[in-house]
Amino acid sequence: MPHPGKIIFAHEPYRDGWRFLRIVYYPQEGTYALRYQPAGGEPKQVEGTASEVVFHLEQELTAAFPANGEVPRRAAAQVRAHAESHLQG
Repeated sequence: MPHPGKIIFAHEPYRDGWRFLRIVYYPQEGTYALRYQPAGGEPKQVEGTASEVVFHLEQELTAAFPANGEVPRRAAAQVRAHAESHLQG
């Protein structure tokens, strides 16, 4: 049985201050799931629309981890691009 979601961003594990950071798109629901764990931190998950996930990446993660902020910014750009390509159809 295939995985119900599609990975649209996955940062290399244990690099740049992140144990992991990945985003999965669930086409049946039209939602995104952000799963991440900063080095030395607890694993977290955020699910929602593209704009909700982008907000979390750009506003919350980059502010909380400024030294490692480039990774969430790249992930946000990928979510935006993915969402725009699905709107165009």
